[in-house]
Amino acid sequence: MTFLLVVTVYSVSVSQPDFGVMGPLAVGLALCAAGLTGGSFTGAAINPARVLGPAMVFGCGWRQAVPVYILAELLGGVAGSIMSWPLYGTGLHFGRWYDAVNDAAADARQAAREGYERVTGDASA
Repeated sequence: MTFLLVVTVYSVSVSQPDFGVMGPLAVGLALCAAGLTGGSFTGAAINPARVLGPAMVFGCGWRQAVPVYILAELLGGVAGSIMSWPLYGTGLHFGRWYDAVNDAAADARQAAREGYERVTGDASA
């Protein structure tokens, strides 16, 4: 189930052309499909906390469930990302987050400077 979700999110958010408003619909349909197909096996628990929390509180064999759910979620996510990477690429902004943060900080400083100038009438700030 995690594999399907990771592949869907990766394909609609990273791939070209952009899917626009259809991206969230595709993710929702993937969640629905994962819930319908995995419901008989896991009770449609895509989130491990949904299973592990009640199992730990009520003592329903959580010691056996923890490794299975955690490992299955991790392996599904890793397998989905490994399969999606060559198919859809790394995206336009992969690895450039530092530049984006610096640009946002510079924009915030400029906006604060302009606001100060507007309030005080001082253009030398």
